[in-house]
Amino acid sequence: MSSRYSYGASLEYRVRDDFEQEGYYVVRSAGSAGVADLVALDMYAPGPPVMIQVKRAKGTMSVAAWNHLLRIAGAAGAVPVLAVEHPTRPLVYTLQRITAPRRPRRQATPDQWEVWPLVPAEVRSVTVHLDNTDAVFEPSPRGRS
Repeated sequence: MSSRYSYGASLEYRVRDDFEQEGYYVVRSAGSAGVADLVALDMYAPGPPVMIQVKRAKGTMSVAAWNHLLRIAGAAGAVPVLAVEHPTRPLVYTLQRITAPRRPRRQATPDQWEVWPLVPAEVRSVTVHLDNTDAVFEPSPRGRS
């Protein structure tokens, strides 16, 4: 296993751990074998899954990979997200939701992505469907009952 692979995997684990800490169930596609490195399911609130591609440097995702993630996420009803490492701070990253396809030989522009916040679990509400009745529950903050 190369150190480059290990470093990329450590960034994936960091993103995975952050999502899990906020109440997501996360599956990792080891070795970059799939369209997304991580798929996250929100365990606190119903909503679409999040398909996450993790990159060490901005601009390292090809146009074809960008458009493929956008297309597959759309077909799956998922949110396509790019986790991009900060250029000078290891294992610090930003989340960017892909909102539009990219064109060949062009960098991604602000109209093709937006900052996607990882909202803390304690502020998300959970909707439970019971006998055709919707009941909304607010999870208690961590450490409190």
